Amino acid sequence: RTSRGITGNLDEHFRYKAGQSLDQPGSAAGQAMGMGMGAGMGMAMGGMGGPWGVRPQAPATAPVPPPPPVEHVWHIARDGKTTGPYSKADLGKMAVGGEMDRESYVWTPGQDGWKKADETELAELFTVMPPPPPGT
Repeated sequence: RTSRGITGNLDEHFRYKAGQSLDQPGSAAGQAMGMGMGAGMGMAMGGMGGPWGVRPQAPATAPVPPPPPVEHVWHIARDGKTTGPYSKADLGKMAVGGEMDRESYVWTPGQDGWKKADETELAELFTVMPPPPPGT
């Protein structure tokens, strides 16, 4: 009777009783809850059947890495003639050996005309070299 007084109207009373019966193992609602949980566990365990059950999903493949950057080939204009093609590594050796400097004109496909080496990406080749000595 005190439970009935707490719940108020009949609709709330039925909801209250249904909620109370879920934790009663012998009640019809409690048995239905137990059967539902058993069915759910059975379905979950069915997926763990190994080679006789559901086939496991294949792992995702790794994404394809981007292609490596394309290295430019370079040409040098010297004494009215062009030489090349040279790789960036070759030009680095030429810069160290003094065969090419910041003022040398270079060209690579896709570049807009001849430019001084210092105005292109080759400028980084000269940052590792010391500047010319004072007074020269």
